[in-house]
Amino acid sequence: MPNTGTTNVADGITVTAGTIFTRIYGVANNQAGTSYLPLPYASPTAASNIELSVNNTNVTIVTGSNRVAYTVTYVVLEFIKF
Repeated sequence: MPNTGTTNVADGITVTAGTIFTRIYGVANNQAGTSYLPLPYASPTAASNIELSVNNTNVTIVTGSNRVAYTVTYVVLEFIKF
């Protein structure tokens, strides 16, 4: 997870006009495995929020505070193609 910034990771999905993402979610945890955050993460404190999005090439995670202690992150992309 980034330190107050943006991280882009290629998703490897060939997105066409017939691709529709139905759910985008995940979890991040610290290396000790003692703290977990859902993704996206909504907090009453704006700087603590974590944004999760996807486009035709990348999964993007944006943090408003330092989250580098969360070194293990899983993102699940559910989509359909027609």
